[in-house]
Amino acid sequence: DYVSNVAKSWLLIVQQTEQLSKIMKTHAEDLNAGPLHRLTVMIKDKQQIKKSYVGVHQQIEAEMFKVTKTELEKLKSSYRQLIKEVNSAKEKYKEALSKGKETEKAKDRYDKATMKLHMLHNQYVLALKGAQLHQHQYYDATLPLFLESLQKMQEEMIKGLKGILEEYSQITSLVTEELVNVHKEIQISVEQLDPGSEYSSFIETHR
Repeated sequence: DYVSNVAKSWLLIVQQTEQLSKIMKTHAEDLNAGPLHRLTVMIKDKQQIKKSYVGVHQQIEAEMFKVTKTELEKLKSSYRQLIKEVNSAKEKYKEALSKGKETEKAKDRYDKATMKLHMLHNQYVLALKGAQLHQHQYYDATLPLFLESLQKMQEEMIKGLKGILEEYSQITSLVTEELVNVHKEIQISVEQLDPGSEYSSFIETHR
């Protein structure tokens, strides 16, 4: 039985369209199971890293502030208070000497207050030195190491992202061998159509 080229072309195009649909469906499934899934996981990981970074950075900053500001301010405040106590004890001691009453008791109170002031002064000097060392440690070692670690994590993440996007590019490519073959088959079936000769055999048969 005679089958026209139009019918053949239509049949081939329908078959290749079905094949194309199957390929695209497979690509969509591969896309969801592969790069899109990995991209979702990576976004969550990046959010977690950012959260951890902010937490650690705040902790380091808080420790830095505590050592270089808060503790020193407390010691300063205590030092000022003790100076007042020493001055008060000194005045009372002078008063006791002038009156000749309870001089030993007043002297003892004055000596103790003076001793406490000297001890607190030494403590403040040590705390100040400690704060300076902590500050140097923070800027020379802690912060650079922290930022270097963060940079390495970011570089690894970009490396992973590049791999995901390369896979995405391959899956969504319209020039893969299977798609090119389908396109070729469709192109051939179209080129086979010849309006001038399509019905010549039919006419010859029924002439």
